[in-house]
Amino acid sequence: MRDHVDELIKIMPPPAKPLWSEGDWAEIEARLGLTFPSDYRRYIAAYGAGGISSNVCFVGYLTVVSPFEPAEDGSRLLPKYSAILVEQLKSYFEDGMFDTRPLLYPEPGGFFPVASTGDHHYIGWKTAGEPDDWDVMVFTTNLFKFDELPGTSLSKLFLDLLGHTSPVFEEMNIMAPENFATRAFFPRELNSGTA
Repeated sequence: MRDHVDELIKIMPPPAKPLWSEGDWAEIEARLGLTFPSDYRRYIAAYGAGGISSNVCFVGYLTVVSPFEPAEDGSRLLPKYSAILVEQLKSYFEDGMFDTRPLLYPEPGGFFPVASTGDHHYIGWKTAGEPDDWDVMVFTTNLFKFDELPGTSLSKLFLDLLGHTSPVFEEMNIMAPENFATRAFFPRELNSGTA
């Protein structure tokens, strides 16, 4: 089973009133030309937009974007957010930081980012096959490399990061394990600058 949202809820309670947790999935999927995995839909329904952290000074340290979150201009944030991260990855390749450029969305099977850390590590999917079978990919900026995590969904990655069992935990250098232990979720406020 690739959906671990219920397990995640047990160790990281969602907010009572999640921000931007509901909306028209068909509209955003049509705009982006893809269908999202069901565990991402369930994660957004439970948590909305915000960040995973343990301390108020790290609010939004691992930021997850909701497809219903508005950008400052009133449009949807996710299409802009993912396009900016993809362009950043393209520039890394053009600057010679990759030997081989990975496929990037909207290329078939390309990486589609949906989350990032304060250290500019990008988390998303390799969009190959059926959405519920997409593997998570993590781009670690400090190493300029992609890790594909076969059989790992977004909710499973978050569960593994919180449990310090993810193979990319140390590479991402997210924070000291004791700082991640309280498993707190912080909703992001509109125009807070944490996106």
